[in-house]
Amino acid sequence: MNWSALYQASTFLAIALLAIIVTIFVFASSLLGRAIESAAKEEKKKRREQVKKIAEKVREARKALNRAIKGTGEFKAARKSLGDLEKQKRNLERETKRISRSYEVFTRQGGVLHPGCSFLISAIFSDTAWASGEGTWQWIGFTLWGLSLVAMGYGLYRIYFGLGSIESVAKTSEEAALKRTMEAFRLALKTHEDEKKPELKLKFQQKLPINLKKQSQEEIKFSIEVIRGDIARGVEIWFFAPEGFGFIGQDTWPQVAKFQIPNAITCKQTMTNLLAGISYNQSIQVKTPDKAATFTLGYELHCEGFMSKLQKIDVVVE
Repeated sequence: MNWSALYQASTFLAIALLAIIVTIFVFASSLLGRAIESAAKEEKKKRREQVKKIAEKVREARKALNRAIKGTGEFKAARKSLGDLEKQKRNLERETKRISRSYEVFTRQGGVLHPGCSFLISAIFSDTAWASGEGTWQWIGFTLWGLSLVAMGYGLYRIYFGLGSIESVAKTSEEAALKRTMEAFRLALKTHEDEKKPELKLKFQQKLPINLKKQSQEEIKFSIEVIRGDIARGVEIWFFAPEGFGFIGQDTWPQVAKFQIPNAITCKQTMTNLLAGISYNQSIQVKTPDKAATFTLGYELHCEGFMSKLQKIDVVVE
């Protein structure tokens, strides 16, 4: 068997692998930020899980120690709980080291120095084995070639480990990018839908607070308009007045005592579809109470896709 040709092939293979490292590192370094972010998230998640487990073990150990001190238990149970705590601690440290090593390949030391030195040593040993020739010193060639294969194997392992980490980070980055794109699309769609939803505004034509005469029929004038969207369909204006008031020509019903205006008399005015850019003048007839005071009235604006909060105004009855 031509051992010299085998030594020579090993040398050339080690040199070729040495050249590949630079290409892999250039690609890996572009993912360094994402790799650190991914590792940090994983480490944070693992720590949260371990903290919960350790907290539970601490409670168990405390209970066991209390029982042992009081003489109702054995120190064996306490020692077992403490042993479990030590085990949890070691697992946490081991998991933290594993996560830290997961992005080592993206650094110069992990991505270039370790595999590069391995392939360089492999090339030197193979070349030295090739130069040793055959004959008396052939066993030296075998030994050096074996060492070169070990070094090459370690370098290949580092490359395999690095490619696995790159694949993992690339997939995570793609998933994160897709998630961000979908979230942005949903947000844009929601914003577009919100902009299309109508919004109504009511403005009283009288100066606030509105002054009314007691024990009389009064007209409250107001205007309503669409301030967002193109059209408002199924418009309703709900009015709420305290006890003693009445709405003339309207169907009314009472609210419960816990309503914002307790036991308020309620009526509803229905309008046709309203278009943006037009102010619609309206009015409502009210019957005032027989005592002079300042009262609180309320109103709500309703339409398809919109319902305002209860708005309150002061009415002075004189």
